[in-house]
Amino acid sequence: MKIESLRNLYVKELHQLYHTEKQLVDALPKMAKSARNEDLRQAFLDHVKETKAQVSRLEAIFNHLGEEATSEKNKSIEGLVADAENYVKAGGDQDSVDAALIFAAQKAEHLEIASYGTLIAFAKELGFVTDVQLLETSLAEEKNTDKKLTQIAVGGKVNHEALSESGYRKKSSGFSWGTLFLLAGAGAAIYYLAPQLDKDTKENLNKFLNNVLGSVKEGSEKVKASVESTSRDVAENVKSVSNDLRSKTEEVVNKYRN
Repeated sequence: MKIESLRNLYVKELHQLYHTEKQLVDALPKMAKSARNEDLRQAFLDHVKETKAQVSRLEAIFNHLGEEATSEKNKSIEGLVADAENYVKAGGDQDSVDAALIFAAQKAEHLEIASYGTLIAFAKELGFVTDVQLLETSLAEEKNTDKKLTQIAVGGKVNHEALSESGYRKKSSGFSWGTLFLLAGAGAAIYYLAPQLDKDTKENLNKFLNNVLGSVKEGSEKVKASVESTSRDVAENVKSVSNDLRSKTEEVVNKYRN
């Protein structure tokens, strides 16, 4: 279609937007099925209903203009839908997949927001008052969906849940710096109390100290592993502190045993 007038351009872009919405009607249910986060899944399903309504509004505009409601291929949305499909096919950590789905969905939302915004400006220039109202309703829905996705990603902590360093997930770690120092401190406290305890209690405490020492050793190794992706200087500093803590704990245990 040649671009011979603003009306001509307006109709052309309506056909492309129609194609965009039809593509998303098919893609959103698949994205919802692939999402693990319940809020994200529901957001996709809710937007399917909105997108179908947006398709109906565009059909009403075509009818008003005396144009056939047909799609004109939009390579932009096809590329974005393909991105979402690739994220799903690639698989991997589910929290990260959810973050990727939000990313893909928001790129599509921004495309729609830009399209609706420009078409509203065209419709106003052309004096199509009814079209403006219909397009503004759809634009408000797109902006609301984009905002909702941001809330799920940030406020809903999808991005935070996807956070990992060197393959070592913070949220799943059973050991932390706090635990490391707590165990070492417990061992030291027991050492100073030991002279006041009877034989049986000392034997039980000796077993406990062995567990403390084992936990500290295990923890120090995990701490080292968790910093492998950081700079060499930072990694060396952390390893040094970890080794020093383990050494001091061993010293406390050995003094008690002797």
